[in-house]
Parts: sequence; structure tokens; C-alpha cells
Amino acid sequence: IKILLLLLFLVFDVQKSYIHHSLQYIYTASSGIKSFPEFVAVGLVDGTEVMYYDSNIKKAIPKQDWMRRVTEAEPKYWDFQTHELSRTQMSFINSVHIFQNMYGCEMDDEYREAEGWESFGYDGEDFIAFDLITERWSAPVSQALITKNKWDNDKMKVAEIKYYITQTCPDWLKKYLKYGKISLLRTDVPLLFLLQKSSSSPISCLATGFYPNRAEIFWRKDGVEIHEDVNKGEILPNNDGTFQMSVNLDLSSISSDDWMKYECVFQLSGLKEDLVTKLETEKIRTNRGGKPIMMDPSWWPGGRTDSQRGAGRRPASGPGRSADRTGKSTIASGSGRPGSVSGHREAAERAYVELWEADKAEVSFQFQLLIWEMAKGQFHQIFHYLQDI
Repeated sequence: IKILLLLLFLVFDVQKSYIHHSLQYIYTASSGIKSFPEFVAVGLVDGTEVMYYDSNIKKAIPKQDWMRRVTEAEPKYWDFQTHELSRTQMSFINSVHIFQNMYGCEMDDEYREAEGWESFGYDGEDFIAFDLITERWSAPVSQALITKNKWDNDKMKVAEIKYYITQTCPDWLKKYLKYGKISLLRTDVPLLFLLQKSSSSPISCLATGFYPNRAEIFWRKDGVEIHEDVNKGEILPNNDGTFQMSVNLDLSSISSDDWMKYECVFQLSGLKEDLVTKLETEKIRTNRGGKPIMMDPSWWPGGRTDSQRGAGRRPASGPGRSADRTGKSTIASGSGRPGSVSGHREAAERAYVELWEADKAEVSFQFQLLIWEMAKGQFHQIFHYLQDI
């Protein structure tokens, strides 16, 4: 789902003087996927999972140690979360295929005016989204027009969403930033690799282990950023709370004599210097072996060594809204149109189940990402990602 993925991994211009922070909640309801919970909810701060709930465990749990501090001021916090998400679960599950809701807010570190969003997706397509500026809903598909007209005329619902985005959400985001400031305001510098599957494959420049997720990676030639023959991937989470991203360069039309003109550049918010590596044969890792490109420790903030990089990893969620905010099943009952992923569903389900069986305690945040990728039909990315995690 294009809107959900774009909102999930907001990539900010790392040259801006202000650092942005975000709080967001993502709900996914699905049916017909064996051994997979019908309803999963996650809360994220700055793109990292901090709260988790699903219809199997029926309990909201913290995903970061510092999130436990929230009960110092709100003793019933986790009980409240469990109660509200149980109600929301009932409103979402109604013979849907894949139904998703995402909402949240973002603001800079000066706590100026907040921005926010709310969007819904159904069976692999954007369905309806709220525009905070116009205070109206946009419907990219005709099946959502009835819902759009109904919600546009529900002034109480519009006012409630606006208040949540501009007041409630930013207030909780400030609290979480206070609780988790040591983790949330850290900078983890990544390892950078040049990878190639075979001599005829594109060169992939992979940055992994970085934090925060406000980063950029690109190829340039003779000092100038290039876009031709370049394919950049999304920012994806690692299991340890850091992130990874890559950018591919097609070499089929590039002479080996010109390779030294090309270099991969990685930029990270909070890191003053760009990380740059030239395209050199001895640096490329392939199936036949090769060398990882290790970052010089002197480039890291404070000159940290590799053994110190793990310190203080990980970031976290706040009260989501009650089930009444999403309504009953206006969308879930929908038009009954077929899902856009039906042709690939069985193969994707097998991959999910295999990974799910390895740890039935809960569905990881990676599973949510895989569901969204399934909804988009990008199965080549799914299976590549499964190999990575």
C-alpha cells in the first residue's frame, strides 16, 4: 500500500537543521492466513516498534525497556492499552481480506506545529485518507466515496481526529522522547557493503545498522548524483532496532575502466560527514567471497569502536485512540471486491507461516512489513527480506 509504506518510513532531508520525531500506530486485520493473528497492532516512535498487541496474546506489551517507565505517571497504562485495542480489534475483524489503518503525528525537536495523518487500506489498495489541511477525506477509489461523504459530514469525527493529531499525539510523543531520550537521540553509524550476486548483476550498496531512520543513500559519478540505471530500496528495520537500506547500480552499460568514477554515498541525520566508498573491485562481496567495507572508527561520533556500537540501541508508544474512532465496519464490509494479491497469496502465506512457526509468542514488526509488501504485490522484495531476517 503506497500511502502506508510512505508514511511508515518517512525519509527526511538530512541537511535540514531540525530533527523530526514521529509517533504512529498501525493496525492490520487479515483473514485466511493460517497461524497468523487476525489482528495486529504496533506503536512506533521514530520508526521503531515500542508497543505490540495481537489477537492471539490479547495483551498490549512494551517493546522497549524504557517504555516501562510510562507506568510511573500512568499506573494503568498497559491495562488501558489492552482494553482499547481489544475493542478496536472487534471493530476491525469482519470477514476482511487485508484491512489496515495508520495514524500518527510528527514534529521537530523545537516542538513547533505538529503534522499528522490517518489513512486506511483495503486488500492491497489505498482506500481513504484524512487531509489535515482541508479537514476532509480523500478517496482514490470509487468504492470509498460513500465512506468519504459520510465522514466528511461527520463534524464531530473530523474535530476528534484533528484534536488527536495536533494535541493528544504530540503531547504523548513529548513524553516518550523524555522517557527514551538516551536511546531515541543516539546516532548509530552503519557498516557499508558493496554486494553483487554475479558478474552480470547490479552492484548493491548496502548500509546496515544505522539509527535514526532519517537517512539517504545514492550513487554519484564524478561527484554528481546520478539517477539513470539506479534503483533505491526502502528503509527497512533490523531486529536490533537499527535500520538498513540499499541502492543498486546497473553496470551493464558501464565500462570497467570507468568504475573508479563512481562512488556510493550515505548520509545520516546527526552525522556531520557523509560516508563515501568508491566502486572498486576488491571491495565487492559476491557469492565467491569478498571484503566487507568497514567504517573507520574515527568517523563515528566520539571515535567509538565496533564493540561500542551496540550500547544504548533501541527506542517507543502511547495511548492510541478508542475503537469508536475507526467506526464499525464501513470499510471492512466494503464492496467485496477481490484482493489485488490473490494470485500470489498462497506462496506468500507459506513464507509467513514458516517464519511464524519459528516464534509463536508474537508477530514481529517485520511481519507487518511483509503483509504490506504482500498487499503491494512486491513478492521479490518479500523473499529477499525473509532471507535477510
